[in-house]
Amino acid sequence: MRKSFNTLAALVIGFGLDPMSGDLFVFANKRKNRIKILIWEKGGYWICNKRLEAGTVAIPFSDVSNISYTIEIDVTELRLLIEGITLNQVKKSKRFIKISQ
Repeated sequence: MRKSFNTLAALVIGFGLDPMSGDLFVFANKRKNRIKILIWEKGGYWICNKRLEAGTVAIPFSDVSNISYTIEIDVTELRLLIEGITLNQVKKSKRFIKISQ
């Protein structure tokens, strides 16, 4: 994956999203053994890279190859993805949420 700041930002814009929103945008190569995360921070972009020595990144819902798509995940799900845990098979337990009055 040779894409850098401008190209990754252009891909995000191509999806109809704002690369300067503060969201993290995760990209994987075709072999799914490398990922890049594009992050906008006040003043500029950050790119984080990870190359797996073995195995692949378990991209959610990636049964169809060579198709670009977007999904929304939270920070916990991102961590699981980076650690190689398949999100399609993870089930969240119910948790208490206090409703403000």
